[in-house]
Amino acid sequence: MSELNKIMNAISMEALDAIPTPIFFKDKDGFFSGWNRAFAEFCGLTSYSAELGGSLGIYAEEDRKLLHEGGNVIVETFVTRADGKQRNVLLHKAGFVKNNGQTYSGLVGTMIDVTELRSAEKKADYLAHYDRLTELPNLVLFQDRLNTEIIHARRHDEHLAVFAIDIDHFKKVNNVFGHDLGDSLLKVVARRITETIREEDTAARFGGDSFTLLLRNIRYEEDAAIIAKKIHESISQPFLLDDQEVFISVSIGIALYPLDGDDVQTLIKNSDVALHRAKERGRRTHLFFTPEMNFRAAEQMKLQNSLRRALDRDEFIIHYQPQYDAESGRMIGVEALLRWQHPELGMVYPGQFIPLAEHIGLIVPIGEWVLRTACQDARAWNEGNKNSIRVAVNLSPRQFQQPDLYEKICQIIDETGVDPAWLGLEITESAVMQNVDYAICVLTDLKKLGIHLSVDDFGTGYSSLSYLKRFPIDLLKIDRSFITDIPKDSDDIAIVSAVVSMAHNLNLKVLAEGVETLEQKDFLHSICCDEFQGFYFSRPVAAKQIFQ
Repeated sequence: MSELNKIMNAISMEALDAIPTPIFFKDKDGFFSGWNRAFAEFCGLTSYSAELGGSLGIYAEEDRKLLHEGGNVIVETFVTRADGKQRNVLLHKAGFVKNNGQTYSGLVGTMIDVTELRSAEKKADYLAHYDRLTELPNLVLFQDRLNTEIIHARRHDEHLAVFAIDIDHFKKVNNVFGHDLGDSLLKVVARRITETIREEDTAARFGGDSFTLLLRNIRYEEDAAIIAKKIHESISQPFLLDDQEVFISVSIGIALYPLDGDDVQTLIKNSDVALHRAKERGRRTHLFFTPEMNFRAAEQMKLQNSLRRALDRDEFIIHYQPQYDAESGRMIGVEALLRWQHPELGMVYPGQFIPLAEHIGLIVPIGEWVLRTACQDARAWNEGNKNSIRVAVNLSPRQFQQPDLYEKICQIIDETGVDPAWLGLEITESAVMQNVDYAICVLTDLKKLGIHLSVDDFGTGYSSLSYLKRFPIDLLKIDRSFITDIPKDSDDIAIVSAVVSMAHNLNLKVLAEGVETLEQKDFLHSICCDEFQGFYFSRPVAAKQIFQ
């Protein structure tokens, strides 16, 4: 019988060793009494008789309960192997009986290594709550922390501040330096913002160039304003991208708890509303939320919804402002100026809706409608008229960058039957300087059609003479901001005189817009400015009034 037991034990041991899962046994005192090969290999044991030490040899409290009451249990713990490496394991243990069948005489258990699983879960949890690029909390974690802090502040009568932060014109950084260096800039911005706040505060990134702050125990606006100024100062320091110094700025919107909201969504929304108002104010600034901003935001949303339907409802009209030859005084052209005849608000001027149209992506179809309508009016005026006039149409920067711009203009010319010589296109400095080679190519093709080309608002952008002379343009329009204080402002006099002289040296004509007084007209005439436009001569009028 003893020999048979040995044979059976040997067979049992071979069977256990064939199982890839680590299996172990403990005696009634809770000490290891046996294990299979998988267990030995996992723990780094050299033989079945090896001593088990470290965390594996510890008598667990759950073992005592199993030996007295039976049953089974699953526990997760850390195990230090013989080589010193710590692993995360899942132990499934059960009590067993032998001999009399009544007394629990030992434990049997399995062990599963869950180290990689827990590591993957931890990584997934991190990615669910942190921004991968900057390693700052993301929206999910920020909202959770803000909710926790609101509860704490409510109980202890404390105040909080929520900052919404955007980098001004960040898209230009990506366009110039590429997305990789743009990401590098975001990392540095995140670090600088974090360095301006306390450890108890939270800086988060919601994506793109949008950051958000949660500041604890901010009782007064002045406290929040101090931190906002520190952020402006930190961000204003130069950044080094591709061995070039780059200067940027940020806009900040601030909402305070409980003044501007007492829940997570309201505080985030109101800080964002204040941020957009800061951008409208010219950026590079910070603004605190006010209830009036919500009203304005609601009005903007209402205007946006109306704008989306304005084209289909034929609510746009064009007024034309005449342009005059300085020598003869004859009207030689008009500029097409878009107006929106809103059914409820009445006449809406471009400054109120053009930025909105650009923001929601309607500027291109609206621009095409203006061009088509102006071409139709130009043909109606000029057919059979010996003294034809030119109709100048503004192309928005986004419209100018459209890859099918040339084809679209040719299509409109064919559809309307307008003589290209009757058409003028005005492009801003910033539009042509975004991609100089592209601009030269497009302008050259348009020039070949016979279209008159102008650079609008000259002096307000950043074009250089070396580029200007390469553009196939006919005319420079001096921005009205340089005309307003003439002839009182000596600086404006010097600038306008220099532009006229420079343009003539490049064989370009010059038009001054915003001429409103006789003194302005006389001065511009004295320095040989070629063309005039402004209220002194005529306000913008409807198409049917041009020749009245």
